[in-house]
Amino acid sequence: MNFDELLLKRYSCRNYIDKEVSLDDIIKIVNAGRLSPSARNCQPCEYYVIRGKEKVEQIRTELQRPGFNKFVPNVSSFIVIALNEAMYKTKLDGLMRDFTDIDTGIAVHAMALEATNIGLATCIMGGFDYDGIARLVGIKDSGRVRLVLAVGYSNDGKIQDKNERRKRMEEVVKYY
Repeated sequence: MNFDELLLKRYSCRNYIDKEVSLDDIIKIVNAGRLSPSARNCQPCEYYVIRGKEKVEQIRTELQRPGFNKFVPNVSSFIVIALNEAMYKTKLDGLMRDFTDIDTGIAVHAMALEATNIGLATCIMGGFDYDGIARLVGIKDSGRVRLVLAVGYSNDGKIQDKNERRKRMEEVVKYY
């Protein structure tokens, strides 16, 4: 699949088949995040892979706690994206301009594209119980938790053409 096809195919899936994702595929996805560019090459992200049945059930509960993410019961794998402790402390100390959330977004987008490339579906989530997710993966300060990526197999039929759901180029691009 070429890059344009990949961009058109990737979407936020909210309808999954209860089928386990292989560890090899998860490693490919996490590696896409690891290889992503970051400001000053600071590489601020850490990745916590949730795959075992018990942990998957626990994270599903935390993801749904505030009333969000009702689609997660059939998702078989999750990746928690957090700032590493050194970057989080640097950010809080204000010693540099903060690019960590931008870097996190770049990394998770690369991961979502790689998942699509290998035939998997994803949904990037930012609304959940941050304290609960931090406890689940052993992070003391829940402020380090940034996003959770749901990874699994789509149960959707034909996906609507993304061009039909996006604003027209004339609405979003200004030429000077």
